[in-house]
Amino acid sequence: MQIELYSKRTIYLKKFYQWSNGVLEGYPNEYLNRRYIAHALETAEKMHPKPHLFTPQEIPLNVKLPSFLGKAVEIPGIACVAYFRSSGLRKDDDAPLYESYCSMVWFQEAYGLPIDQEILEKIKTLEWESVATEYEI
Repeated sequence: MQIELYSKRTIYLKKFYQWSNGVLEGYPNEYLNRRYIAHALETAEKMHPKPHLFTPQEIPLNVKLPSFLGKAVEIPGIACVAYFRSSGLRKDDDAPLYESYCSMVWFQEAYGLPIDQEILEKIKTLEWESVATEYEI
């Protein structure tokens, strides 16, 4: 899969992982959401040391929970970790010898591709040069 950013740079999806964050008992809450996000970031860090997180929107639930759990809120139930690569960030004569890469984390409602349209729009607006890391091939 390839995505053309609004900056006209093309990025290529190389790895894609998904899993469910479903709650078996009780209610989704701030405490669990923080744990889900941290786990997804840890997974992404194994691919790239500075993953980019698209912070999920929390939807409040009308439920009273013990204070240590925080408020009853839910985020989309499917965690997504993706690894993208592109051409190098350099513009000099050695540019063909480099590539750039970045891992990204987001949450969406359904498994699989295509990527949720709202997230895809956010990816397209990224300034690749500020989130990606360059390496020599």
